[in-house]
Amino acid sequence: MTADPIVAIVVLSWNGLQDTIECLESLQALTYPHRRIIVVDNASDDGSPAEIRRRFPEVTLIENKTNLGFVGGNNVGMAFALEAGFPLVFLLNNDTRLAPDCLSELVAVARSDATIGVAGPLMQREFDPEIVDMGGDFNFWTGTVHLRRVRPGQTLPEAMPIDYVWGCGFLVKAEVIRAIDMFDLRYGAYYEDGVFCLKARAHGWRTVVATRAWMWHKIGRSGEKRFLWQSWMRVRNHVLFFLEHARLIQYLTLVPALAFYHVPMLLIRILRLLAARKIMPRYRNRPISLWYRRRSG
Repeated sequence: MTADPIVAIVVLSWNGLQDTIECLESLQALTYPHRRIIVVDNASDDGSPAEIRRRFPEVTLIENKTNLGFVGGNNVGMAFALEAGFPLVFLLNNDTRLAPDCLSELVAVARSDATIGVAGPLMQREFDPEIVDMGGDFNFWTGTVHLRRVRPGQTLPEAMPIDYVWGCGFLVKAEVIRAIDMFDLRYGAYYEDGVFCLKARAHGWRTVVATRAWMWHKIGRSGEKRFLWQSWMRVRNHVLFFLEHARLIQYLTLVPALAFYHVPMLLIRILRLLAARKIMPRYRNRPISLWYRRRSG
């Protein structure tokens, strides 16, 4: 790529109109000019499609007839971007906001090395701003995801290698998608980004964090609308991911670790999260629903 490539920014939205508006407004402020914004709406019933058309006429809006989930919705956006010939695709959750130079920094890192296939930004948690996530690494002997976070005063390379990039802000080269296919539909949500990054690295591409690119994420917004489903997918996909991608020899330690540590700890964390959302004042304006009920009328 010699000239600056045009980036397809795919924003997935499901019944989160205000979040989507704030996300799209942050995209309007991006300093990188060569972009096309594509909103994939997963059959929202909160008036999102009509309001997005009214407020952001420049945005390409794809309306799915049913909720295809995180993986299915993003796959629709990726397929559109590939068909249209975009060389770079940036998958973005609707409950995120980007720094104005975020996309410029991501593109610069992606173009700096032909072996870089996936790049993500640093992610600051909006409700825990002291936490800045980078993504994580996998230990298939213990079934552990080691989350990497920025430490105060830490000096970081411009492109930091990492096992997986967060799916909520995921810049990928079109050639990578063509080579390994899109997200694995079996995962629905959670760990699909890890599977994709494993496949990319197996094909010779690097997965990195662009440490000069920043985004803010209101973590958990979709899960708040159907907490039981989210909880089931977290536990199921953790087990599925590690069992599917570990070597047979690693099962000797992996299976006991999953059965006697990780699954019980995941269940404990789910209960703690539910209690925190019900009790802590900072979540007062983020009501949590055990299961989503479609609006009528």
